[in-house]
Amino acid sequence: MRSLILIAAFVFTGLILGCDFPQSPQTVTVSNPPAMRPSKPSDIKSLQEAMATIMTICREDLHFPVVDPLQLLLYKNTASFASYGQGWRTLPIDVDNISAFTRSGKIHIDMAKTHGKKWGTSIDLLAHEYGHAIHAVLSQRHTANWFREGFASWIAARVLHSLGWQDYALALEHAKLELINNHDHLHELRDLDWHWQALSDKPNGYIETYILAFFVTARLIDRQGLPATMEYIKSGDFQKSFHMSYEAFTADFAVHLSSLIPSRKADTAVMQKPDWKIGDQWTYAVKHPGDEPLTTRTIIREDSFEGKTSYVIRAENRELFHSKDTLERLAALKEGTLTSQRYGASHDFSWPLTLGKRWSNSYSWEDFVTKDKYKTDHSMIVSEIGNVTVPAGTFLAARVQAYDLRNGRLMREYWYSPTTKWLVKLRDYSDITFSENELTSFKIK
Repeated sequence: MRSLILIAAFVFTGLILGCDFPQSPQTVTVSNPPAMRPSKPSDIKSLQEAMATIMTICREDLHFPVVDPLQLLLYKNTASFASYGQGWRTLPIDVDNISAFTRSGKIHIDMAKTHGKKWGTSIDLLAHEYGHAIHAVLSQRHTANWFREGFASWIAARVLHSLGWQDYALALEHAKLELINNHDHLHELRDLDWHWQALSDKPNGYIETYILAFFVTARLIDRQGLPATMEYIKSGDFQKSFHMSYEAFTADFAVHLSSLIPSRKADTAVMQKPDWKIGDQWTYAVKHPGDEPLTTRTIIREDSFEGKTSYVIRAENRELFHSKDTLERLAALKEGTLTSQRYGASHDFSWPLTLGKRWSNSYSWEDFVTKDKYKTDHSMIVSEIGNVTVPAGTFLAARVQAYDLRNGRLMREYWYSPTTKWLVKLRDYSDITFSENELTSFKIK
């Protein structure tokens, strides 16, 4: 099962469990689908196309057995999902934090949790559940809880990697950073076996269960190989499959995890807010499916937005208003029309930047084109000050990370360099596809 709290692409519909009449699910069968490799998530128009994409990758790239026919049970509302999905009719279970699960090779989906979203944005969830279906086809033998969930997450990561939407190495790096940020709350692997549900229900439970399980399973598969992994699924015998005892592996992983925690070296670097000038310009290489490969930002004037003195940056056919006091973006205009706006006091930066500095960043954002509204509550930290290399060169930079206060997930990180007076690198993890920008050239006065 995959926790909805930690999948940014999903939204609650506001349905109240007691007010929705439970109904039996609609069954959709997918069998012998055509091969599909869409270039971006928006190319996927249906559930069948999403599953065809996942099955193509798992068959052709990962060489796993095909689950065919594959049955998907679609529940109209959360009450139906609770009552019928788990086998009870009169005593629904708490499913607020569950959007899908797989049992006996059948994938059950709460349609209320995907309301208004395209199936391409659900590919991570669906690939995870298909991983469970593969596990069920290979064997019904018992494997460790962390391995079952970690294997399903590994399948999802490999699917996104094959599609070119999310680099596997970057997915591992993302998971590692989240574990490092939550290292004081992590448990031993044996605790994941016995207390999985209790741990996953905690505020940062997704990090302590699913992310940890993905990271450890990826390490196991990458070191021991897929043949040994498939043997373990089939036999349930850890030592025979991997030629090491379960205890030896868990002890080795505990040492490995501890080694990832960086030592805090004293760093006296202090980075002040830059003084931008009209004509300052930055060009970035963009890594994101469907986007142009290069984007340029140029300061064209100073102006005012709702009484706040601002820099105006031209970005292709848009004008971006950035606060002169804080440098955070306030709004965007296209052809003179306001397209998006930020509300509330917020701080993408807390000047001056020093190693280990922490602050909160809370604001609301409205997109007037898509009609989307969202609220952000982030815990910010300058996690590192050091050299970073991008196409434009190597620069001393402060690495700023933004963690979601609700669940501990790393949403964004960016590297600010005083040499370039702006970001040399940016990663956005908030979408199903990672977005990464790297500085290729700059001109400053």
